[in-house]
Parts: sequence; structure tokens; C-alpha cells
Amino acid sequence: MYFAYAWPKVLASGMQQRGDEPVVALELDAGLGCLAVVMASSVEIWSTGQHRRLIGRHTRDPETVAEDGAYLAARWRGDGFARLAVVAAGGRARLFDVVWPNASTPRDADADPAALPDRCELILRATLTVGPGSIVDMIPTAADDLLDGGHRRMGSLPPMLSPVNEESAAPLNDGVCLSVAGDGDVLLLGTSTGHIVQCSWDARSSAAAGGGGSSHDVVSRGDPCADGGDHRHGAVIRLDYSTEMRAAAAVMSSGACALLRIDDGAGIPPGTETDDDDDDDDGGGFGFAAVVAERLRLERWVGEGDSTCASFSPPSRRTVAVGASTGAVRLYRVDAEADYDVLIATPWMVLSPADWGYAPGDTGGCADVCWMSDGGGVAAGWWRRGVAAWSA
Repeated sequence: MYFAYAWPKVLASGMQQRGDEPVVALELDAGLGCLAVVMASSVEIWSTGQHRRLIGRHTRDPETVAEDGAYLAARWRGDGFARLAVVAAGGRARLFDVVWPNASTPRDADADPAALPDRCELILRATLTVGPGSIVDMIPTAADDLLDGGHRRMGSLPPMLSPVNEESAAPLNDGVCLSVAGDGDVLLLGTSTGHIVQCSWDARSSAAAGGGGSSHDVVSRGDPCADGGDHRHGAVIRLDYSTEMRAAAAVMSSGACALLRIDDGAGIPPGTETDDDDDDDDGGGFGFAAVVAERLRLERWVGEGDSTCASFSPPSRRTVAVGASTGAVRLYRVDAEADYDVLIATPWMVLSPADWGYAPGDTGGCADVCWMSDGGGVAAGWWRRGVAAWSA
């Protein structure tokens, strides 16, 4: 039996014409008690809890949006760090520090959102760039939902994909940023060429101080996600990462979903110490020793070639949920063998709105999927309409 939980609430700041600028990402940091609402040209910070309040906003003018590209995705650093990574379509990822004037940063895992100050500021810490100057192919948007038999195949990408500024781009063959994942120590970016690039959470650049420079804090980069005989899987449009499972999931623009294993004991070495203040003068320093991207090994493909998103459960559940353009959510058990030398993904369950009588044309493809913090449930939202939660 299913029961309604809480009431839906509209977050309306009164400053944005959201009909013209859709929300592209929602990112929650329960430890901070903050929700980041990301749109193509702006980021809003809301308090969570019963009474949600708009407490901070960062906006860009049309000229900056045209140069840097629309925002595509975001990820909180977590682990008590009030730091947010926001990926833009023009090949850049911006790191923001969320600062409460005259107040300390909440660091309690059970922070009370009602106790947050009324105002915070988003301070640009660094602008990271990957890839040479190039224009990536247009990604289908909401207007193209009828592609491929009425099911949208792509992830939540806005229509703007801008060229990279060649003067500020790092000399790498990594394309442009499209997706982001990570945790308190590792920051991974998925690119238009199918690469996964690792950057530093602790980067600093002159742009953070109002200058025009960028930081090229590329710590590590992996091989493109492709079969041995097929290199046409395209861009990494969605990305998720689990340190505990020593795995990453990359959803490609072709609809393929790659399960990657972290090889050779990569991850956060025991006893690794960070040094946030030990930055080089040029902003090239970073405060962690974990090297992950270059140790990612393509283990297997999961799904049926129609994937749109993927999310790892908390480690106790050892499950990955893969959303599909048909609206279904496929759950796979992820087990390790031979001391993580092999990852096995076993099909476990398929959750589908079709079981309730909704055809794929009613809901559209799966737009996003996420887990409860204890792994006890998984929620999915669809492109056209509908949100559902299942116990797991």
C-alpha cells in the first residue's frame, strides 16, 4: 500500500521567469541544510525543512552566459564543506564557496535548516576548464521529446552548448564538461568526448578574485568510455560515483550506461591528509592525494541501450539504479569479487509506471533517479509528468 508523504511546495523567488529558464538541477546537502536550485544562468540557495527560504543567489548577465555557456549540472562537495561545483556548457566548471556573513558554516550532519541565517553569499573560488576550443553537437531538448519513438533519450541538458574559449581552455583532448559527480575528496567531470576528468575541489584561480584567469587543476583523466570495437557511445551526459563501492556509472549520449571499476586500490588512501591552505601562487595546488579518473576501468555495460540517468545507492545496499527512456528504472546489484578486481552487476528489479497503467507516452523518459540516505527507498521523476517513490 502507498501513502502520500508531506505536501508539494512551490519555490518561487519572484526574480526568475522560470517558464523561459527551466530548472536543470536540484542538489541537496543535508549537512548544510541547503538546497541548490540551478538554472541556465543562475544558482539559488534555499534552506530545507518545512519552511523553505531563499537565502542566496548568484546570477550571470547574458554576455557571460553566451561566453561560458548555460549551466548544466551541479554537485555539493559534502563532508562539511560549503562548496558547490557547477558545470557550464562552454567547457567550464565553477567552484563556489557558500559563505554566511557574520555566522559560522553549519557542519553538523543533523543541521537544523530553520536555524540557518537569512542570507548567504556565493563566492566564486575557481573556474576550471577542460578541453580545446570546439563546438559540441546540439543535444536534444524538451522540444525534441518525440524523438526515438516518443521517448526522450538524453539526460537533463539545456539547449545551450557553447564553444570553449580557446585562450583559457586547458590543452587537453577532453572535450567540454557536461556532467559532474564526486564526494568530499574527489571531483569528477564527464565530457563530450566520453572522458572522465578529475579536478581539484581545492582549486583557486584569479577569476575568483575578479580576474580573467582560469585554473587548470586537472588531477587525473581516464580513457574514453567505449567498447573495444565501438567508439560511438558519445558524451558522458550523466555521472555518479561511489567511493565505498569503488565504482562509477557513466550514462552516454547514445543511451549506453557504463559501470566502471576503480583499479589498483584507488580511492582515498587510509590516513590521507588534506591541506586546503597549501595552494601554489598560480592556484594550481590541490588538497587531496586521491587519483581516481585514470584508474577507472570499464567493467561492463548495464541497461538496454536506452539509459538516461544512473545513481548508486548507499554502500550498505550495493545497488545502482538506471533510468531509461521508456520510463522504467532498472535496479542492479553490484557485487565485488577478488578484492574488487571484478565488479558483477546482477539485474534485480524493474520499477515501471507501466505497472500502474501509465504508458511511456504519458510520463516520458526517466529524468532523474535518487536514493534515500539509508538506501531504504528510491525515487524517480519523468520528463513529461510524474514523480514516484518505491521501497527498496
